[in-house]
Amino acid sequence: MPRIASLFLVSLLVFFTACKKEKEEVKPVPALEGRWEYKDSMDYTYDATGKQISQKPSVDPTPYYMDLTATTLQYVDKKTNKEGSLNQIKVEGDMLYFLPVPSNKARIKNLTEHTLTLSFERPLGDPKDGYTQAFEDHYVR
Repeated sequence: MPRIASLFLVSLLVFFTACKKEKEEVKPVPALEGRWEYKDSMDYTYDATGKQISQKPSVDPTPYYMDLTATTLQYVDKKTNKEGSLNQIKVEGDMLYFLPVPSNKARIKNLTEHTLTLSFERPLGDPKDGYTQAFEDHYVR
């Protein structure tokens, strides 16, 4: 009988050890910093009540890329390599703030190793005119 009890306890020990949950691997967050090639945009139009009335893709006629560091963002014309103004930025969570005016901001809507979507949520236009617009820019690397 003691042998059966010992065998039973060893079996339980093996069972519980074998059934231990594996720790899930924490995937590293893709780096925001680096060079991002402009791909396309999505333009949104809203009526005076804020209801979306249209959504249409668009492409900037001048190809460009964006250089991002932890504290700066700079747009560069791909054809001429002419650099635009150097923007100071601050990243907090999924928000990218253009300094010194933090109301100028973009939401980091999607970030993978090879894709980035920035959503500019500050509507363009005056709701009194009956509509406003917002847009998203899509980048690849």
